[in-house]
Amino acid sequence: MHSASIPKRCVQPRPDSQPLRTNELVHRSLNAMGCRFELILDPNDSPHDRFSTEAIADEFVDLIQDWHDRLSVFTSTSIVTRINMAPAGLPVRVDRDLFELLRLCDRLCEETEGAFNIAAGTLMRIHGFRDITGIDDEHTPLDLRHAFSLNKESMTITRHDERVMLDFGAIAKGFVLDLIAHELREYQIKHAFIHGGSSSILGFGNQEDMHPWRVMVADTPSLHAQLNSISLAISEHAGRVNAEDRGHIMDPRTGQPAENQVERVVCTHPSAAIADAYATALSVRPDLIDRLHEHGCSIAIVTKNAEPKPAWIRDRLGIFSHPISD
Repeated sequence: MHSASIPKRCVQPRPDSQPLRTNELVHRSLNAMGCRFELILDPNDSPHDRFSTEAIADEFVDLIQDWHDRLSVFTSTSIVTRINMAPAGLPVRVDRDLFELLRLCDRLCEETEGAFNIAAGTLMRIHGFRDITGIDDEHTPLDLRHAFSLNKESMTITRHDERVMLDFGAIAKGFVLDLIAHELREYQIKHAFIHGGSSSILGFGNQEDMHPWRVMVADTPSLHAQLNSISLAISEHAGRVNAEDRGHIMDPRTGQPAENQVERVVCTHPSAAIADAYATALSVRPDLIDRLHEHGCSIAIVTKNAEPKPAWIRDRLGIFSHPISD
C-alpha cells in the first residue's frame, strides 16, 4: 500500500536483472512522529546498484514524512486534526489508506478488549500529555469503546462525542514500517533494518554476516531478540510521566493511566502495526498474554520486581535469546 502522494523514485529492475554484490550499506535518518527514524538498506542480493538503492531510501524518507504530516495531532493541517475538530455526529471522509488503518485499529480494539484504543488520545490530553485545548472535559460519562463509527461505503469516520480525540501514537510507527516492508518486497530488497525511536523495529532479512538482526530488548533480565523479516515493538511505562508522575500509557477502561507491575513489554509479529498495538495493550492488561500469543506473535513482559517472576516469555516465533523464564 504505497501512498499515492509519494511518487516512485526508482525504476523497477528488469526481469532478467541479476542480484548484485556490494558492501556499501545505505543509511538515512529523520525526525518524525515524535522520534528519530533510522534506516539501513543493504543492496546485497538485490537487482539494485547503490544509486538505485539511495533513491529507494529517499522514497522511504518521503513516505515517513508524509504519514507524519497526515497523522500528527499537533498540526492544524493533518487529517487527524480535521477529524478531531469536526462536530460530533458529522461524517468526515478520508482516503483509502487512512480508512484501512482505521479499520485495523477498530479490529485491534476488539481483539484486545479495548486495551488498545486510538480514542485513548482523549485521555492523553485530559492527563496532561497533550498540550491541546478547546474541548470541555467536565461532563461524563465518556464511552471510548464506542467513540466513533466507520462507514465503508462512504469511506467516512464519525465521532460520537465532542470530547473524543483520536491519537495514532501507539500504532503509527508500526503502520509506516509495514508500508516500507511492502515496498522492500516490491523492490526485491532482501536485507534492511529500520526503527522508529528504538521502539518500533523492522529487521528484514539478515545482517551483513548473514545472521538475523539482533536487538537487546532488556538488560535486567538479559534478553535479546533476533529479527529475520519480523517486526518488534517495545512499550515502556517509564517512557513519559505527567506532572503527577503518572505514566503515559492510558487504560481506556478506567479513563486513568494504567497501573500494574509491568515495566516493559516486548512483542514481535509479522506486522509492525499489530506488534505496536499488542505491546500497548499488554502494558495495560498483561493478563492478555496467552490470548494474544495465540494470534501469531512472541511476547516478553518484564515486571518491576521479581514477584511472581521477573519476566514472562511466550516465544511462538523463536526469536528471544537468554530468556529468564518460560
